Amino acid sequence: MDDAARPDAPRSPPVPAAPPVPPPPPSPPLRAGDESDARMWAAFAHLGGLLTLIGVPGILGSLGIWLWKRGDSALIDEHGKEAVNFQITVLIYSAVAAVIAFVTCGLGMIVVAPLLLVLSVLIIVLPIIATIKASDGRPYRYPLTIRLID
Repeated sequence: MDDAARPDAPRSPPVPAAPPVPPPPPSPPLRAGDESDARMWAAFAHLGGLLTLIGVPGILGSLGIWLWKRGDSALIDEHGKEAVNFQITVLIYSAVAAVIAFVTCGLGMIVVAPLLLVLSVLIIVLPIIATIKASDGRPYRYPLTIRLID
């Protein structure tokens, strides 16, 4: 019989357990000002696309705001990506229309012109709708948008 099995054998002292790891400190709650700032910048990401109306490519406004503020809030990141994807899609649709018009020596414009008219209206209306949704803190997905940034 070995010493460890004998009841009168000396026992080694128990190994102390590691102290419990304290939980991480709670993240500070969002202040009302932070929430309203996030909604405001999310709305600006959509409104940046309206720079097209003054001759500046709309993607510059949306992309600039998204790149600058995306780390501040998940809401800004979500709306910024959606706005940038919409602006990229508009550029792609416009480029395709230009290629069709060029290749067909302008005859393709018979088909393309009405589509460009609809696209022009959507370039104005959809960012305004998205801005309202962002201001309310609700998600918005542009229709017929190619989502290259996920």
